Amino acid sequence: MKNVETVRESHNLKNNVGVGLDRPDQKRIQNTNKLMSNSAVTLIALVLTIIVLLILAGITLNMVLGENGIINKASMAKQKTNEVQELENKKIEELQDKLNNYGIGSSRTEPSATSYNTMSADEHFTGEYYFNGKPIYAKTIYIDALPNATLKKYNHNIKNISNIWCDVSKSWITNNNINSFPIPYTSTYGGTYDMEINNITTQTVDLRTGTNRSGFKAYITLNYTKTTDQGNETTIPATPAN
Repeated sequence: MKNVETVRESHNLKNNVGVGLDRPDQKRIQNTNKLMSNSAVTLIALVLTIIVLLILAGITLNMVLGENGIINKASMAKQKTNEVQELENKKIEELQDKLNNYGIGSSRTEPSATSYNTMSADEHFTGEYYFNGKPIYAKTIYIDALPNATLKKYNHNIKNISNIWCDVSKSWITNNNINSFPIPYTSTYGGTYDMEINNITTQTVDLRTGTNRSGFKAYITLNYTKTTDQGNETTIPATPAN
C-alpha cells in the first residue's frame, strides 16, 4: 500500500508542475525561450555568412591580385601590346625610308590640282611623281597659227616651274584637225626641220618652222614639277657614255 501511495504522489507532483504560476508568467517564460532559440539560430547564420564572405573575399583577392590575377594579366597584356606596337612602328619607319628613297614617300607634297586622266588646258596632276618625289603636272596648250619660216615664242602661263618638258606622245601639229604631223616634223626639202619645238623655258614654248606654216595649228602637252612642292631630292645616277 505504501508503494502505491508513493507512485500516486509522484504522478500528482508531475501533473502539478507550474500549477502555482500565473498564466502571464508562463507565457513570458515561453516567449523568452523562443527568443533565445531564435537568437542562437541568427548568431549561427551570421557566423556562417561571415565565414562564406571571408572565403569569397580571399578568392576574389587572389583572382585580382594573385600571380595569375586580372591586374597582373592586364599589365602583361599591356606590355606585350607596347612591344608589338614598337615593332610595327619600326617596320613602318623602315618601309617609309625605302619609299622615300624611291621618291614616293610621305615627305612629298600631295598635289592640290585636280587629277585628270585625259588631256586638258587646265593644270592637272598626272598621277605620277618625278625622281625626287614631286608630283608631275600636265597642261596642254593650243597654238592657232604656227610661225612663218621663223622662230616664235608662246607664253604657256605656268607658274612656279621646277622642271619642265614636252610630252611628245600628246603633242602634234595639224592643218585641219584630220591630218596630223608629229613634233618635230622633218621635211626633206633642204634637209631642214620643217616644224620643231626649239626650246621650252619657265616662261615660253619656242616653235620654229622652215617654211610658212601659219595655216597649221599645234597642241603641245607640257609636263612639269613645281617649286612649291616638296620632294626628297632623289635623283637617278648618270649613265656614263661608252
